[in-house]
Amino acid sequence: MTSIANEKMADLLTTRITRIAQLSRLSVSQVALAYIVGTLCAFMKSREFFRIHVTNEEERYSFEYLVDLYVQAMNDYQISTKRFKRMGDLALVMSGPFRGRVQRHKQLSYYHNMGMAAYFRLAKMQPRHIYGELAFNFEELSRLLHHTWIFRETYGEEHLLGLYERWQSTRDDVIRLELMKNGFSNQAFVRGVSV
Repeated sequence: MTSIANEKMADLLTTRITRIAQLSRLSVSQVALAYIVGTLCAFMKSREFFRIHVTNEEERYSFEYLVDLYVQAMNDYQISTKRFKRMGDLALVMSGPFRGRVQRHKQLSYYHNMGMAAYFRLAKMQPRHIYGELAFNFEELSRLLHHTWIFRETYGEEHLLGLYERWQSTRDDVIRLELMKNGFSNQAFVRGVSV
């Protein structure tokens, strides 16, 4: 990704995350927002975010197991901050944008717990407000990233959000089905939570 494309992507993500956070009534500090946007941009521009493994002469993308990163971090203090940061970042990306895959394998709580633990450890090792905020709000931030990821311009983000607001006031089944066709989960309609 060129630096101009990276800046545009960062601006787009910042705008979307801010908008979804407002709709969700979730307060996200500017520092946390910048950290999350930076993590997502790094994910999108790097072929190394997920490690490449070669098996039977075939390249395959995969990611380290979070528990392996945890063990590495606990066994070697010199690399522990890097491992805990990677562990938290991977957990955030996997439980946010890739939530559907994680939920299919019934592992969402695993990613939430490992991400919270990683950022909590970082907060203790490097007393910076950002890691404490990420640990304390991990589940909400994960959900926020998931919603940010599913609202793509190709689906008409403004239109979908307007439809959801209309559904909230009318509970119209036709609107609900249209929203479901465009990526809304049943959970948003069962409890009537805002996205």
